[in-house]
Amino acid sequence: SCRHLFTMAICIVMVSSLYADYGICRWISRFLSSSFLYPIAQLAYSTYLFHPFVIAGIYTAIFQFAPELPVLQKIAITTVGGISISLLVALVVFLFLERPFMNMRSSHSERAKAPVLVES
Repeated sequence: SCRHLFTMAICIVMVSSLYADYGICRWISRFLSSSFLYPIAQLAYSTYLFHPFVIAGIYTAIFQFAPELPVLQKIAITTVGGISISLLVALVVFLFLERPFMNMRSSHSERAKAPVLVES
C-alpha cells in the first residue's frame, strides 16, 4: 500500500543521511543532529511510553463531554492536547525519574573509577 511505500522512502532517506554527505541527505543529517533537538530527544522515550494513554484519555473525554463537536475538531483537539500533555508528562517523568537514575549511574561509575586508598 501507499503507507508502506512512504515508510520505506522515509527509511531510505534517513539511513542514507547517516552515510551520504551530499544533497538532501547532508541537510537532513545536519538538521537531525542539531543541538536544538536535544531536549526533545531526551523526552522522546517517555513521550513514546505515555502518549497512547494520554490520547485515549483525551479522546474518551471529548466524546463524553462534547459529543456535538464535529469529528475533525475532536481529532484536532486530541492532537494538540495529546502532544502538549504527553510532552508535559514526559518532562515530569524525565525530571523526577530518569534524571535521578542517570545521576546515580554517573556517580556510581565515578566512584568505581576512583582509586581506593589502603592503609598499611
